[in-house]
Amino acid sequence: MHFCFYEGTGEEWSRELAMNLITLLDELGVEPVSVSDEDVVNDTSDFLLSRYIKEHKYVAIIVSQKLFTDIYALVELDIIKKLYKKGEITVFSIYDGKHIPVLPERAEWINESWKIPINRMEDIGTATGIIMEKIMKDKFIENITTNMVDNISASRNMSKA
Repeated sequence: MHFCFYEGTGEEWSRELAMNLITLLDELGVEPVSVSDEDVVNDTSDFLLSRYIKEHKYVAIIVSQKLFTDIYALVELDIIKKLYKKGEITVFSIYDGKHIPVLPERAEWINESWKIPINRMEDIGTATGIIMEKIMKDKFIENITTNMVDNISASRNMSKA
Protein backbone atom coordinates (compact mmCIF):
# COMPACT_ATOMS: atom_id res chain seq x y z
CA MET A 1 0.00 0.00 0.00
CA HIS A 2 1.33 3.39 -1.00
CA PHE A 3 1.01 6.32 1.42
CA CYS A 4 0.82 9.96 0.42
CA PHE A 5 1.00 12.55 3.19
CA TYR A 6 2.69 15.80 4.14
CA GLU A 7 5.81 15.09 6.17
CA GLY A 8 6.86 18.66 7.01
CA THR A 9 6.38 20.66 10.17
CA GLY A 10 2.97 21.95 11.12
CA GLU A 11 1.19 18.71 10.20
CA GLU A 12 2.20 16.51 13.12
CA TRP A 13 -1.29 15.00 13.19
CA SER A 14 -1.04 13.65 9.63
CA ARG A 15 2.50 12.33 10.15
CA GLU A 16 1.51 10.61 13.42
CA LEU A 17 -1.60 9.16 11.79
CA ALA A 18 0.40 7.89 8.82
CA MET A 19 3.06 6.29 11.04
CA ASN A 20 0.41 4.57 13.19
CA LEU A 21 -1.47 3.27 10.12
CA ILE A 22 1.78 2.11 8.52
CA THR A 23 2.69 0.21 11.69
CA LEU A 24 -0.73 -1.48 11.99
CA LEU A 25 -0.95 -2.42 8.32
CA ASP A 26 2.62 -3.75 8.36
CA GLU A 27 1.71 -5.96 11.34
CA LEU A 28 -1.23 -7.29 9.28
CA GLY A 29 1.00 -8.18 6.33
CA VAL A 30 0.30 -5.17 4.10
CA GLU A 31 3.59 -3.67 2.96
CA PRO A 32 3.24 0.11 3.40
CA VAL A 33 5.50 2.42 1.37
CA SER A 34 5.78 6.11 0.55
CA VAL A 35 7.83 8.22 -1.82
CA SER A 36 10.14 10.65 -0.08
CA ASP A 37 10.87 14.07 -1.51
CA GLU A 38 14.35 12.87 -2.48
CA ASP A 39 12.91 10.04 -4.56
CA VAL A 40 10.71 12.46 -6.48
CA VAL A 41 13.56 14.92 -6.99
CA ASN A 42 15.99 12.21 -8.10
CA ASP A 43 13.46 10.53 -10.37
CA THR A 44 11.45 13.13 -12.22
CA SER A 45 9.97 10.51 -14.51
CA ASP A 46 6.20 10.48 -14.06
CA PHE A 47 6.21 7.09 -15.78
CA LEU A 48 8.47 5.46 -13.19
CA LEU A 49 6.64 7.06 -10.28
CA SER A 50 3.32 6.00 -11.81
CA ARG A 51 4.54 2.42 -12.22
CA TYR A 52 5.81 2.43 -8.64
CA ILE A 53 2.46 3.61 -7.25
CA LYS A 54 0.43 1.34 -9.55
CA GLU A 55 2.24 -1.83 -8.48
CA HIS A 56 0.98 -1.33 -4.92
CA LYS A 57 -2.70 -1.26 -6.06
CA TYR A 58 -3.84 0.66 -2.97
CA VAL A 59 -3.11 4.23 -1.93
CA ALA A 60 -3.85 5.96 1.37
CA ILE A 61 -3.87 9.74 1.19
CA ILE A 62 -3.66 11.48 4.54
CA VAL A 63 -5.59 14.63 3.64
CA SER A 64 -4.43 17.89 5.23
CA GLN A 65 -4.24 21.53 4.16
CA LYS A 66 -0.44 21.49 3.91
CA LEU A 67 -0.53 18.44 1.65
CA PHE A 68 -1.85 20.70 -1.10
CA THR A 69 0.94 23.24 -0.65
CA ASP A 70 3.79 20.76 -1.22
CA ILE A 71 4.99 20.58 -4.83
CA TYR A 72 6.14 16.97 -4.44
CA ALA A 73 2.79 15.93 -3.01
CA LEU A 74 0.96 17.71 -5.84
CA VAL A 75 2.98 15.81 -8.46
CA GLU A 76 2.28 12.57 -6.62
CA LEU A 77 -1.44 13.39 -6.28
CA ASP A 78 -1.72 14.12 -10.01
CA ILE A 79 -0.23 10.71 -10.79
CA ILE A 80 -2.48 9.02 -8.23
CA LYS A 81 -5.49 10.78 -9.80
CA LYS A 82 -4.62 9.47 -13.29
CA LEU A 83 -4.26 5.91 -12.02
CA TYR A 84 -7.44 6.18 -9.95
CA LYS A 85 -9.49 7.56 -12.84
CA LYS A 86 -8.27 4.65 -15.02
CA GLY A 87 -9.41 2.20 -12.33
CA GLU A 88 -5.87 0.89 -11.81
CA ILE A 89 -5.68 1.63 -8.09
CA THR A 90 -7.97 1.96 -5.08
CA VAL A 91 -7.65 5.18 -3.09
CA PHE A 92 -8.51 5.71 0.56
CA SER A 93 -8.66 9.34 1.71
CA ILE A 94 -8.10 9.62 5.43
CA TYR A 95 -8.78 12.92 7.11
CA ASP A 96 -9.29 14.57 10.47
CA GLY A 97 -13.04 14.35 10.96
CA LYS A 98 -12.96 17.37 13.29
CA HIS A 99 -11.13 19.67 10.89
CA ILE A 100 -12.08 18.66 7.37
CA PRO A 101 -9.77 20.47 4.97
CA VAL A 102 -11.12 22.31 1.97
CA LEU A 103 -9.92 20.53 -1.15
CA PRO A 104 -8.46 22.65 -3.92
CA GLU A 105 -10.17 22.25 -7.29
CA ARG A 106 -7.40 20.03 -8.67
CA ALA A 107 -7.92 17.63 -5.75
CA GLU A 108 -11.74 17.48 -5.66
CA TRP A 109 -11.57 13.98 -7.19
CA ILE A 110 -10.45 12.77 -3.75
CA ASN A 111 -14.09 13.10 -2.65
CA GLU A 112 -14.88 10.12 -4.95
CA SER A 113 -12.47 7.81 -3.09
CA TRP A 114 -13.09 5.72 0.03
CA LYS A 115 -13.38 8.47 2.67
CA ILE A 116 -12.34 7.55 6.18
CA PRO A 117 -12.71 10.21 8.88
CA ILE A 118 -10.52 9.94 11.96
CA ASN A 119 -11.86 11.97 14.87
CA ARG A 120 -9.19 10.85 17.32
CA MET A 121 -6.14 8.62 17.16
CA GLU A 122 -8.12 5.74 18.69
CA ASP A 123 -10.07 5.55 15.41
CA ILE A 124 -6.99 4.23 13.62
CA GLY A 125 -8.12 0.65 14.30
CA THR A 126 -11.40 1.35 12.52
CA ALA A 127 -9.57 2.88 9.55
CA THR A 128 -7.25 -0.11 9.40
CA GLY A 129 -10.26 -2.45 9.48
CA ILE A 130 -11.92 -0.64 6.55
CA ILE A 131 -8.73 -0.81 4.50
CA MET A 132 -8.12 -4.48 5.34
CA GLU A 133 -11.72 -5.42 4.52
CA LYS A 134 -11.39 -3.91 1.03
CA ILE A 135 -8.02 -5.58 0.41
CA MET A 136 -9.29 -8.97 1.59
CA LYS A 137 -12.46 -8.74 -0.55
CA ASP A 138 -10.35 -7.88 -3.59
CA LYS A 139 -8.00 -10.81 -2.92
CA PHE A 140 -10.96 -13.15 -2.46
CA ILE A 141 -12.51 -12.06 -5.78
CA GLU A 142 -9.12 -12.33 -7.50
CA ASN A 143 -8.67 -15.89 -6.18
CA ILE A 144 -12.16 -16.95 -7.27
CA THR A 145 -11.62 -15.47 -10.73
CA THR A 146 -8.22 -17.16 -11.08
CA ASN A 147 -9.64 -20.51 -9.96
CA MET A 148 -12.56 -20.22 -12.39
CA VAL A 149 -10.21 -19.48 -15.29
CA ASP A 150 -7.95 -22.37 -14.27
CA ASN A 151 -10.94 -24.75 -14.03
CA ILE A 152 -12.26 -23.68 -17.44
CA SER A 153 -8.81 -24.17 -18.98
CA ALA A 154 -8.47 -27.59 -17.35
CA SER A 155 -11.94 -28.62 -18.59
CA ARG A 156 -11.09 -27.57 -22.12
CA ASN A 157 -7.80 -29.46 -22.04
CA MET A 158 -9.54 -32.60 -20.76
CA SER A 159 -12.21 -32.44 -23.45
CA LYS A 160 -9.54 -32.18 -26.16
CA ALA A 161 -7.78 -35.32 -24.91
